Amino acid sequence: MAKPRADTTLDTTKSRGVVGAGASLHALAYIGCVDTPSQDHARLVCLGDSRIVRIGRGESFAVRRAGPELHVKLADVRVSRVHASVVIGPQSLVIDEGARNGTFVNGNRVVDQHLLRPGDVLETGHGFWRFIEFTPDDSAWLDEPSAVVGPTRTICPTLVSQMRLLERVVESRLPVVVLGETGTGKEVVARQIHERSGRSGRFQAINCAAIPPTLLESTLFGHRRGAFTGATEDRAGVIEEAHQGTLLLDEVGDLPADAQAKLLRVLQEGEIVRIGEARPRRVDVRVAVATHRDLPEQVRAGRFREDLYGRLAGFTLRLPPLRERLEDIGILLAHLVDRFARDKAPRVQIEVELMRWLLRHSWPFNVRELERVTESALLLAAGEAKLRVQHFEPALAEARRAARPRGPAPQRRLRDDELRGHLETLLREHDGNISAVARAMGKSRTQIHRWMRSLRLQARPAQQGAR
Repeated sequence: MAKPRADTTLDTTKSRGVVGAGASLHALAYIGCVDTPSQDHARLVCLGDSRIVRIGRGESFAVRRAGPELHVKLADVRVSRVHASVVIGPQSLVIDEGARNGTFVNGNRVVDQHLLRPGDVLETGHGFWRFIEFTPDDSAWLDEPSAVVGPTRTICPTLVSQMRLLERVVESRLPVVVLGETGTGKEVVARQIHERSGRSGRFQAINCAAIPPTLLESTLFGHRRGAFTGATEDRAGVIEEAHQGTLLLDEVGDLPADAQAKLLRVLQEGEIVRIGEARPRRVDVRVAVATHRDLPEQVRAGRFREDLYGRLAGFTLRLPPLRERLEDIGILLAHLVDRFARDKAPRVQIEVELMRWLLRHSWPFNVRELERVTESALLLAAGEAKLRVQHFEPALAEARRAARPRGPAPQRRLRDDELRGHLETLLREHDGNISAVARAMGKSRTQIHRWMRSLRLQARPAQQGAR
């Protein structure tokens, strides 16, 4: 049994009164166990007024409150019976309770205790957690240990709070604005809105930034045969094709001024006029718009019509970038493995170092990037039971090259004595983890191994098996 820690009680008394009116709330998001990745394993445990969280091994995932303490049990054989404690206070701490396999924060082993800051990743056994801080405005839905909303697949408090609000308007005709960076899933949300709306028509999506200005009006409103050169037949536009359905205008901030004026007529009058025709046609369309631009700022700058924005901004949903909702990596990864590996998915496991790697990546292209690199990794794994760093590394390396400026400053060459000292320090800090050392130095693992052989350095072997 783990030894009791005298400093736990002292630290706990300092945290009294942390949760109150206007104060931040805290939660531990269980990203999942890499041995059995599953969409059902993601959990968000709101800490409420609990001062200590005790994490240990149990028969299944379970949460029990006992006064100021919260006891969390995990079905992970690598977790000790009493593995770690998290003390909530002005300076929150994670305490290793003598667990044989150790407790890690951001990939580094905890010796005795370690400060825990919002966004930090806690590792117990083969399970990963993220320590989250959020506002009381996002807490109304926290009456369940987990919340996964449709295809968005999230346990992020901010996003779940918005999705719960969206559920109240999804069956109305209220226009919806979906904001977010490229690749955050704006079209996925728009399709979800349409599917949940009960509307009988089709879902139509158009990227306003991808269509030449000379073709945009015809694409939106349609045209009559002979209306212009190349108009060889009557054709309906996407607005008319979305009659009694939902129209997504992606990157609506790039609409030219004349198209904005005609779109305003559609919203105000519920009718369109094809190019070359004089008779208006009635349309019943629910409009959703998506953009990575700040539309209110576009309005203030005179680049977007104020009256059109007023018509579109019925409900606004902001999708956070993946780097701000890393607690969703586990549930998204499990979903993508199910999607791309089909019948092999239940047997697929995730290497521990791979999960650490994914949780440290900046994800410049968001969920779309995770989708692409997961599909690539499954092909490179060629039926292996465990996904490893080397399966993801090629695709992620390409993403890093695409996202960062070219021509980084050359690194100064280290002398052998400097290199030895630097490597020894990093190996101690990362408990002999070669991949972590490689990331810290910006080098490949092969290069680290080569240096270690030439300098006759050894990494401490990782421990196995829980008590």
